[in-house]
Amino acid sequence: MQKVLYVSGSIGLGHITRDMAIVNELRKIRPNIEVEWIVNEQTTTMLKNLGECVLPESDGFSGEVEIADSMAAGYKLNLAQYVAKLNEDLKVSKPKFLKFIEKKQYDLVVGDEAWPVLFSYLEKPSAKKQPLVMVYDFMKCVTVTKKPMDRMINWMMNRYWSKPVTLEDFDAIFIGEPEDIPDEKLGLFLRNCREVTKDWKFVGYSLPFNPNDYSDVKAQKRKLGFGDEKLIICSKGGTGVGKDLLDLCGRSYPLIKAKIPDVRMVIVTGPSIKPEDVKVPQGVEVVGFVPNLHEYFAACDLAIVQAGGTTTTELTALKRPFIYFPLEEHWEQLGWVVPRLHRHHAGVEMRYYQTTPESLAETAVRNIGKEVDYADIPVDGARKAAEVMAQYLPTK
Repeated sequence: MQKVLYVSGSIGLGHITRDMAIVNELRKIRPNIEVEWIVNEQTTTMLKNLGECVLPESDGFSGEVEIADSMAAGYKLNLAQYVAKLNEDLKVSKPKFLKFIEKKQYDLVVGDEAWPVLFSYLEKPSAKKQPLVMVYDFMKCVTVTKKPMDRMINWMMNRYWSKPVTLEDFDAIFIGEPEDIPDEKLGLFLRNCREVTKDWKFVGYSLPFNPNDYSDVKAQKRKLGFGDEKLIICSKGGTGVGKDLLDLCGRSYPLIKAKIPDVRMVIVTGPSIKPEDVKVPQGVEVVGFVPNLHEYFAACDLAIVQAGGTTTTELTALKRPFIYFPLEEHWEQLGWVVPRLHRHHAGVEMRYYQTTPESLAETAVRNIGKEVDYADIPVDGARKAAEVMAQYLPTK
């Protein structure tokens, strides 16, 4: 029996969704592995419901979700300032991880944007007793505001990216394509992004499903109990950030219904917001956490979503029409997700503070049920990532 420690960082549910897909593929290659998880509080219940082993050390290991929720203001999350606060949190979480790992024996450690793990090993290489695989979906902090402080914070963080990682038995996996990496410098006096990533493993996108299984939209509607009405699914992701978007969707519903009488709107609040806290007009359905949200996306005639990396990738792969709203001042969504969607010719971009219920309704009416022509994207990233990890787990 070989043991794997999987540390899934960042906020939202997109990371754990792709991590679970990777682990499921890894178990196909190495059936006898035992996987233990360190995750944030938001993800713990989901994993436990799947029968996964979530370690008690997860409690208080990293305050990413709490930091993000406390900093959100309206439909805005300044990711530069979030990173600065997260850097302060690392002063606590790094010693915790080092103390934990000294007492444990694993055959492999995997970190999905798990900064306490990587930075702990970089500062104390002697603590690294097993191979390490890091998983990323971005590699540059992009300045998306005019604030000098944001620019300075981003440059300082990009300096970390620019430094070579010299750890032995180390691999970096990128969830995406080489074209996702911009051919530009990380910053003044820093290295080019593509130079930094030249030895990374680009595996494509990691999905927990096969898009070909969901090509029949009508059949998927019947499976979920929907009728032949036009179905709109609205989601703002797994965090507490972005409730304003759900409110905007609700206000647009009567205007959409005036043009499309048989429209049906379902708002998914996710695990961090109670359905009763979202005030909507009569006729709009509000549900909480949906474990397999991609099944609802596959059945919809239109999705209205926050520009989360996993959500928009799933909709792109499913070839469903969607409208997406990047969070303001969120450099990952604005600087990484949006350019990728533009490259794939996927979705319709709108900005929250420039959108009224009327303009959202007009855009929804134009796009609902519309045939799309998105680029075909590689969706076998979970299998390819698992193959990289399996190399460090030889058959015994």
